[in-house]
Amino acid sequence: MNNKLIITKNNGIIYSAFLDKEQQLTELYPESEEKNSLVGNIYIGKVSNIAKGINAVFVDIGIEKDVFLQLEDGDHIQYINDKESKLPPKIGDELLVQIIRDSYGSKAPAATGMISLAGRYSVLTFKKSFVGLSSKITLPSERKRLKRIFTPYINEDYGFIIRTNAENLEEEVLISEITMLIDNYNNIMSTYRYKKLFQILYKALPDYLRIIRDLYKSEISSCEFDDYDIFSKATKYFKDNSDCPINYDFVFVEEGEGSLFKKYNFKSKLEKLLNEKIWLKSGANLVIQPTEALVSIDVNTSKSIGKSNFEDTIFAINIEAAKEIARQLRLRNLSGIIIVDFIDMGSETNKKLLLETLKNEISKDRIKTTLIDMTPLGLVELTRKKTDNTLSEKLKNII
Repeated sequence: MNNKLIITKNNGIIYSAFLDKEQQLTELYPESEEKNSLVGNIYIGKVSNIAKGINAVFVDIGIEKDVFLQLEDGDHIQYINDKESKLPPKIGDELLVQIIRDSYGSKAPAATGMISLAGRYSVLTFKKSFVGLSSKITLPSERKRLKRIFTPYINEDYGFIIRTNAENLEEEVLISEITMLIDNYNNIMSTYRYKKLFQILYKALPDYLRIIRDLYKSEISSCEFDDYDIFSKATKYFKDNSDCPINYDFVFVEEGEGSLFKKYNFKSKLEKLLNEKIWLKSGANLVIQPTEALVSIDVNTSKSIGKSNFEDTIFAINIEAAKEIARQLRLRNLSGIIIVDFIDMGSETNKKLLLETLKNEISKDRIKTTLIDMTPLGLVELTRKKTDNTLSEKLKNII
């Protein structure tokens, strides 16, 4: 197990990068040291505008752009006064919002009134009074055990979603985190009425700490740093939070800031990740084109010359492409509807093997990714849950 997490700082940007045992980049998360992400932060805001046609409002939280708050059926809003939480917001209302997406381009940050507090093993969910479980926890007896542990702690104000990391974990560790999340929630709810407008009530962890925290069950053998301040903050965080133990080595590389960025040639890798065209070892290529509605991926033979019959050549290219597509979805953080146009094959057996390969590769993704099916036209449809801006959007915001 030689997979690594690399945390390197270069020109004021912190990059958290996953490398597999072949030193191939599989995930990359950039964040500005100065311009921190707002995702996860909870603010006291004031409704500045109503968009009735799309059932949404804009909320001023004291930053350059008002945040976009989509109103969904069943949502509860936590108002600063005693207004009933199920009533729709009006201009001037003060309320709690949690940022769920940073701004990018001309788009405003997105927020929710249904706040949540994430831990390593579970997430406390406002006004969702049930216990949900990660679909990756499949053993019925373990699902039953976890639900038994969490159920006594739910009430009409909150519930819990149990994360994959909770699987087979000792009960006392889980209860320790549950207690911590409830304490944080109670602290917010008991004090927010006395806070000033635009004040941050809860500040989320920087991306690099959140990523390390959530890696407990992953196959990471080491975490390497080239900035001593970041290394120290990470070490202190996990020392202070003993209920979040780590089972891999922290390594500080003494060559200094940016040394790992250069060692692993991240500059060149980033340039390739911003290109539409990706070349495969066979000489074939992928063309990835994100649009507002969906992401289209086209597989082309290009320079690839097979050494056997045509069907075998096409099958080999498609299998290679399937593996690279799964990696690119993670690297570029592409989400929503994804349509892949593989090269046409005549063999039904080969089509089935291709779908099995793609399904196996996307199962490695830490973000929920689902293979829908192959359409009659031979297009493969996938969906990937939206959790953050794409890599391209993030880089535009911070560079």
